[in-house]
Amino acid sequence: MSFAGGESGNAASDSRPWQVLKLHQRIVRSNPVVSICLGMICAVVLAQAWTGHEFLHAVGYLGGIWLSALLTDAVTLRSPDTSKPFICRNPTRESIAAVVFTLIGFVPLVIRFSRWWPLHTGSERIGFSAVLLLFTYPVGLAVLFLARYRYRPDELGVNSRYWYLAAVVNLVMGIITLAVAPSRSHWGIFLHRAGWNGFLTEALLGAALPEEFTRMLLQTRLAFSLNNRAGGFLVATSIWACMHIPNFRAQSPRGAFGGILAAVTIIPLGLLWGYITHRTRSIVPSVLIHGTNLWGLQNF
Repeated sequence: MSFAGGESGNAASDSRPWQVLKLHQRIVRSNPVVSICLGMICAVVLAQAWTGHEFLHAVGYLGGIWLSALLTDAVTLRSPDTSKPFICRNPTRESIAAVVFTLIGFVPLVIRFSRWWPLHTGSERIGFSAVLLLFTYPVGLAVLFLARYRYRPDELGVNSRYWYLAAVVNLVMGIITLAVAPSRSHWGIFLHRAGWNGFLTEALLGAALPEEFTRMLLQTRLAFSLNNRAGGFLVATSIWACMHIPNFRAQSPRGAFGGILAAVTIIPLGLLWGYITHRTRSIVPSVLIHGTNLWGLQNF
């Protein structure tokens, strides 16, 4: 299987900077198609920022993503975890289940940010809540993999490995934000509006946990199905980014086109979170990083 940074135990004896850089060089060379696609995505981000006179902002954003990936590799190579990587017992069946559940979970988001909102009848609200809970959050996928497919929680990335990476990555992104785009940070605004209880329920439990759990299932299952980790990661994160289009479209003065551009812009960030999950074999670091992602560096 191609890609995605090697396994933590393979090069664990050497985490020097140039060895980490060589690791990234091997990733690029072994995945030319995905690397070209990622290069095109970065070009779109830079072009969008250039037209909005935020080029330095975009450079800081993409540079922060890469630096965070480098630090992740340095940490995992220096302190390797000998546990087994993610497993997949039935790639085709599990990939189909993850994709279907995710696509159904897209429906409540379309409704929420459309002319049909708010819903008026009790039956509409009950149906909306049921689909939101089972597919968008996604309780249904968790039950399916735990009860039907018989995975243990630790086999689905529920463990505390490398939890402290969240502090490292947030420090990097925070310093870069304050250096190139301090006005984008919305820590204060969010905490003033939602408070610490809102931060826990909205940011961590309402967004980060369900999204990172779904991304883990998508990228690992698609990686096995495609026999290519990088391809699986890119497809999974692209699906995740598209899930944000209804919200972005509602907020953008350019409508659907602006929503699509905003979705493309967050793909590098999603890939970083997916890469961290892969390297740590845990969803905990990416959940913590995602939940505390209030620097706004990805917003243009």
